[in-house]
Amino acid sequence: MNLIALKASAGTGKTYSLALYYLARLFEGANPYDIVAITFTNKAANEMRERVIDFLFDLDEEKLEQIASIIQKDPKTLSMKQQQVIRKFLVSRLNILTIDAFVQKILRKFAFFASLSPDFTIETIEVFESFINALEEKEFMRLTNFAKWFGQSGIGTFFDTLYEKDKELPAVQCTIQDNMEEVLSLYHKIVEHIHNVGTEAKKRDFQPVARVEEFLFTKSGGIRAWLMKEEFKIPGVPASHEVQEIFVQLKNAIKKYYDFKEAKFLQTLFDYYEQFKIQRKRLIAQRNALDFTDIKHYTYDLLQDSIEKDFLYFRLDSKISHILFDEFQDTSVEDWKIFEPLVDEIASGMGVQEQRSFFYVGDVKQAIYGFRGGQAELFDWVARRYGMQIEELDVNYRSRSNIVEYVNEMFGLEQKSDKTGGYVEVRESESLLEDLQAKVQMLLDSGVQEDQIAILVPTNNDVFQVADFLQESLGLKATTSSSKLLIHQPYAKAIIEAIKYIYSKEKIHLFNFQSVASQELDTFKEHKPVQLIRKIADRYDLWDDSVLELLEHSVTYKDIEEFVEKIDQCGIEVQSASQGVEVLTVHKSKGLAFEHTIVLDRLGLDRSRKENIIFDYEGIDLKRVVLRQKGREQFDQEYRQLLEKEEQKELQELRNVAYVALTRAKDSLIVLKNPNSKRYGFLQETRRGEVVAQKSGNDEKIVPFAWKMRNYGKQEIIEEAEYRPNDFKAIYKGEAYHQSLEIGFAYAKSRFALLSDLEHMQEEVEKVQEMIEKRFKPICYKEIPFVSGDKLGIIDLLIEEDERYIIIDYKSTRPHDESGYIKQVQFYKESIEKITGKKAEGYLLYIDELQLKKV
Repeated sequence: MNLIALKASAGTGKTYSLALYYLARLFEGANPYDIVAITFTNKAANEMRERVIDFLFDLDEEKLEQIASIIQKDPKTLSMKQQQVIRKFLVSRLNILTIDAFVQKILRKFAFFASLSPDFTIETIEVFESFINALEEKEFMRLTNFAKWFGQSGIGTFFDTLYEKDKELPAVQCTIQDNMEEVLSLYHKIVEHIHNVGTEAKKRDFQPVARVEEFLFTKSGGIRAWLMKEEFKIPGVPASHEVQEIFVQLKNAIKKYYDFKEAKFLQTLFDYYEQFKIQRKRLIAQRNALDFTDIKHYTYDLLQDSIEKDFLYFRLDSKISHILFDEFQDTSVEDWKIFEPLVDEIASGMGVQEQRSFFYVGDVKQAIYGFRGGQAELFDWVARRYGMQIEELDVNYRSRSNIVEYVNEMFGLEQKSDKTGGYVEVRESESLLEDLQAKVQMLLDSGVQEDQIAILVPTNNDVFQVADFLQESLGLKATTSSSKLLIHQPYAKAIIEAIKYIYSKEKIHLFNFQSVASQELDTFKEHKPVQLIRKIADRYDLWDDSVLELLEHSVTYKDIEEFVEKIDQCGIEVQSASQGVEVLTVHKSKGLAFEHTIVLDRLGLDRSRKENIIFDYEGIDLKRVVLRQKGREQFDQEYRQLLEKEEQKELQELRNVAYVALTRAKDSLIVLKNPNSKRYGFLQETRRGEVVAQKSGNDEKIVPFAWKMRNYGKQEIIEEAEYRPNDFKAIYKGEAYHQSLEIGFAYAKSRFALLSDLEHMQEEVEKVQEMIEKRFKPICYKEIPFVSGDKLGIIDLLIEEDERYIIIDYKSTRPHDESGYIKQVQFYKESIEKITGKKAEGYLLYIDELQLKKV
């Protein structure tokens, strides 16, 4: 029996080790279908499958010795078994899959025991609107007032958080009595004493009140400072022993008052939450649909209470003898509880002759998904629970020595590097974007290629701002997560638009398809998306890597109707050939590596995450749910310690994020941090080594798809550079105007109100719409993407009249230099005339001036 936990710092060969341990089980005699290897993403699962296959078919002497060491066998004996292992592997079903896929597999097998249909669909369950609609008017108004506690995130979002933690939640009962009258009585006794013996100034400070909050949160600092003292001390006010006792009683009563407010709040919250869960179960039954959180909850209940292990294995057609777990530091408590009974059986070894194992790998320094339920404490807790052997990898194969040494210094590590050299620069910056421009230019001047540079930022808003800045300041194309989405790739999007037209007959979809294919769309009879995609790609020579990805993804849709309804929600990203500098968040970069990495601090305000509800964990157990209350820490020591623990937890997660960011770098690392930065303030400024540009391409480089079915003759798509003002608020205000005109002001307000001042926007948008309706009597199409030659463009408003098209491009304000805007509209005009064969007129619409300018 092998119970091993492996601590693998960034770059030390985690996937390599996982693959070796997997192969060790095969050479030990295990059947592949009895080995469950769990990852958290499809990307990681695919990478592990590929690594296992590569190792198995190319098993050199070094790997053979490493496998032999794991299972304590002779390498020569293992070498003789290689072909036998390969044959068994090739005819077996593999269980290398994500935790979501594994849990879903179990639930479908045992759906009957959970009162579910095994053909349930997987979709996002939007419960909150249905829950609201089910409330009576009086209850709805009560909930509206209660929801104010939850601020910008909203009570609906918090219900989702509660549901994710549902199996961990402690029982909540309001058994504490309201002691407001006691608090007021004690306070008024002290007020009476002060009015009898105190100075005139103190008498003015201490006045009778009707509510506790009136003296707890008074604007006068005197009362608050007095309450924070250990004993009754007010200058100029003599205190008797009796008053001292009343003071102590008052402080204790205030603590109980806070406890009561919390208990009452939580009882109300959980009463609503129970109604929310009832509504969720109704929707699940009505739709026969679950999301991944539902699937985990149902599976948890099955494995904890309903299914014997022998029956489980019988239905799964396998005996789970080996469990391998990747990125264990990101495991949630519920994830672990699902696997715990299986691991218990492996660890017990009772009545089992064959060798069994449980192996997990991770790095608590990379635990950055606490907000998604990841519980880093599980890593050590599980190891202690089973008395597991803990091993550690100490050689970094990713980063050069100067980078590794700097990371060691900052995080107290002792990692080694097998690569010498490298460049490290960490500096404080008063102007992050200007310094970013200088550092990117420095890398380019050193011979570094654009596609070898990655810029890591804290938030998605920073991604957009940096991408725009690079385009405007250096003329560099930037790749972002959005630009890599499968559904945004030209050929894939053209096919999607064709299918939407076939389904709905809406001309806009036909127009979008023809803008790329430059051909009429034929009639197709296929009813399955996978068949239709293949036919369209064949007919119009639209094959590329994105279309292959779309083809593979389309098998998850049962018919064209489902495809059309859900394809726009597809979040799959595609890797493509060089597309310039990559800009992404640190969280998105986890698991990746880049030759030259620039880490940029927060461009906007960096606020602390201070939610009104605190989940207080003791080890891996959720001990209690706590309401954050102003001033409570002055009267409740346990609550004060909880706040301190939460502060340390937030700082530790920020430190983990910093570790992830720094360890993405291979050849050079540049960090630009704000003065007094919360994220990177602990990093010491330094400059060491030199930038050395490596030749573009290596064995880890992704090779673009190159399967030529025909002679394509298609040109590479290059996004048209759009002129944009280099101003944070202007960028988002402009985007808000576009969304208001395309979708509606209510949507724009909900999305952008926190980013820009939208006070007068609704009135301006209505005036713009009125002006257009008066001047044109059109068929209007909004946000029209198209391809012309080697350029991609998006038209804000395209108006179709009998003999011509009208192009209108919205701009929030008129810049000093309009040449960029004018050039852009001229490109649109020429493209539309070329595509449609009709004349086109172009206009710039300046919203602030309510003026249409003909181009």
